[in-house]
Amino acid sequence: MAELTEQQIEFVRSEILARGVNLDTLRDDLLDHICTAIEHKMDEGLSFDSAFVETIKLFGPDGLMQVQHQTLFLLTQMNETMKKLSLGFGLATVALLLAGIFFKAMHWAGAGALIVLGDAVLVLGYIPILTAHKLKESAPNEKFNAISGYLGLGVMATGITFKLMHWPTANMLMLIGFGILALVYMPVFYYLRYKTSLNKSITITSAIISLICVILVLQLMNFKNVGLYNHGITVINEQLEENLVAARSNSALVSGDKAEQLHEKVGQFVEQIDKLKLELKAATQGISEAEAANLKLSDLSRANSEVASMFRLFERKEIDKIVADVASINHDILAVFPDPMQGEMANIINLNTSNTYVSIKGETQTWATYHFQNASLIGVVSNLSALQLQVQQAENLALLYLKSQSEALRPPSAAL
Repeated sequence: MAELTEQQIEFVRSEILARGVNLDTLRDDLLDHICTAIEHKMDEGLSFDSAFVETIKLFGPDGLMQVQHQTLFLLTQMNETMKKLSLGFGLATVALLLAGIFFKAMHWAGAGALIVLGDAVLVLGYIPILTAHKLKESAPNEKFNAISGYLGLGVMATGITFKLMHWPTANMLMLIGFGILALVYMPVFYYLRYKTSLNKSITITSAIISLICVILVLQLMNFKNVGLYNHGITVINEQLEENLVAARSNSALVSGDKAEQLHEKVGQFVEQIDKLKLELKAATQGISEAEAANLKLSDLSRANSEVASMFRLFERKEIDKIVADVASINHDILAVFPDPMQGEMANIINLNTSNTYVSIKGETQTWATYHFQNASLIGVVSNLSALQLQVQQAENLALLYLKSQSEALRPPSAAL
């Protein structure tokens, strides 16, 4: 097969440019196509000049300019389609995410599905379209930077969704996405800007400011302090559970029908909370309840330190049942004491779930919101353990009172 010389290839390139083709990608494609066609015609016995003329005729009366016009028309159509698609995906993303956040704030059903769907449209639709559009516009040395930027953005958006949904690995995904943006995208971006910038001092200053912002964000994330906080909560929870085991060893105090009924009711409540804690650990860690039973609270600090359990507690109304059970137990315990003592015992036991509290932001919150909303998983589990111990200790006070009244009513002979 005939092969064109470097001079002949250069001649074809100059002819393509002279005929008005100024699109770089199109010019390269035409060069390859025309040279291949010329070589085939030269194999049939034509000279280079004749083969070139015959090949050019194949492009019609308007020649190569017609090809460029048709290419530009198709590109314009593609750009218009891409703009419409990106606008549609963008509006859908905004609508779904805003609706999901609003539903979540109102504790309405479907909030999680809206947020996940919005993130899916963002990551699988909007970001890929923007990436494809950017790659077409970017110079060859900027394509990698465009890919890294949108990849980091997509991973970080997924991490934020995982955090809103209280799923495991949320912090890891956010850290990976942030790392891609901070360690890959930004250095390459400012290096390319520095090479082409007319005012390099401004580019350097902008890069330094961006670096400071990255450091501030990392400082705000404060992973080390989060770990220390989680460790402290873990230690407190272990002490609470040890005290709960000791407080539940109260069979010697149970005497009489009233005491037995109260003891059974509190026992059922404590077991119900134990089951809930087990389910929360299993659901947020993605493991079975059997595996969660052997999982220490300290093991959750790395795997899931983000806000957790809100769907189970609030959107599935588990917290409403807890509030109702605590109120019922509180009523039964106070009923053990005579009327003059009940007000004072209510302050000592402090199981009134109708109380309101003031958050650190100065907002008035209900008992449930103050103790369990926007708490980390280990915080939720620890607060549930504290509630179990508080209820158990209140029961023991009531059982002690009933026992003392029973002993006081026994005749002296019986005591002997």
